Amino acid sequence: MEKGRVIETKNQENLKIQPIEIGFLLIIVSVVDLVLQHILPIGLQPDLFLAVVLCVGWNSFGMKGGFTGTIFGIVRDNILGLPLGLNGLSKTLLGFLASYLNRWVASESRFVRPAVLVLLAFSDKMVLTGMMALIGHSLPGSIWVYSVSEALVTGAVSEMFFRFYDRIKVPPKNFRRLSS
Repeated sequence: MEKGRVIETKNQENLKIQPIEIGFLLIIVSVVDLVLQHILPIGLQPDLFLAVVLCVGWNSFGMKGGFTGTIFGIVRDNILGLPLGLNGLSKTLLGFLASYLNRWVASESRFVRPAVLVLLAFSDKMVLTGMMALIGHSLPGSIWVYSVSEALVTGAVSEMFFRFYDRIKVPPKNFRRLSS
């Protein structure tokens, strides 16, 4: 019975996101985000930083999700030219929350996890909008349209990132070779 627990623990450790992977993702996401800002209009730009933070939080424990949210949020603030800490705070909270939502949400469902990701992306936009209003930044009148459209795009991109990450970490088994 003890051997089964050791194998289960090793499989769980393989699914965890390692710090070197987080650093690599930070570099890649920063470059891709800079390119997408020049290609896509404002309402269709996905928040790739949030997608990675949610994936790290979802596949790790709360502390790692929160720390990743802080780092990625501060980098995003720097890229967008926002006051430092706005994205850091919202992404820290959502990275921490994602680690607990993983336990409560049936992630095997085709529709539940994408819906949760869209709601988390929308809540990120609302937290950022609220903080920007509190510090006196003027907000466009169409902030709701931008927030909803960006949340939908970010939720879809996040789900694709989750599936891609799952595919890399746990490749599908080829059981056809067993019958030979």
